[in-house]
Amino acid sequence: SLVDQEKLFYLTCDLSKKFKILYLSGPHPNKRLHLLPEITARMVASGCTDFTFVTTMDEASVYAVDVIRQFRERGLECHFENIGPVPPGDVATVIEACNAMCTLSLLESFSNNFVEAWQMQKPLIVTDADWSRDSCGEAALYVDPSNFDAAASTFVSLVNDAHLGQRLSKAGQAQLRLYNTPESKLEAYLEVLGRARALGPLPPSERRKICWP
Repeated sequence: SLVDQEKLFYLTCDLSKKFKILYLSGPHPNKRLHLLPEITARMVASGCTDFTFVTTMDEASVYAVDVIRQFRERGLECHFENIGPVPPGDVATVIEACNAMCTLSLLESFSNNFVEAWQMQKPLIVTDADWSRDSCGEAALYVDPSNFDAAASTFVSLVNDAHLGQRLSKAGQAQLRLYNTPESKLEAYLEVLGRARALGPLPPSERRKICWP
């Protein structure tokens, strides 16, 4: 198992009273984990102190080392815990131990974090972008993570307002129902294949009319 079991125990036991915000992600600049230290500093400056960002970076990564260094140099270690990569079998345990999830990527086609947050009934904060709004609808709070004060204010709102978290969790359950289950996705694939089989091969004369981009 890749996950640091000592840190996992600390997460589920010693940090049980803190509001834990999980960013389930590997270390990559697109994920913009390097913005977390400044967001954290702004949250603390506003008077919000009873929270911890939880990350899952491989500490062998140069990028991860830099993010961790920023937290340490700014004296923000008590608001940050990196537990290392999480194998599939431990993902549910880690999510259950946290109070919320976030995804601050610059760009994603889709993030499994969305589905995992909704399935585990955890409120979600994501990048404010077309791709995220198309995926999440009303089931997330949206932030520009490079706008540190505004982003920090949104995180603080979630930490301090239990009703907001409950509303987002309910919206996540509703959003999840809009997506295919594995069974319905298989049925849709089979339906398309069945239609293609019924239509038969495309004649060469018709194929030549296709304008490929």
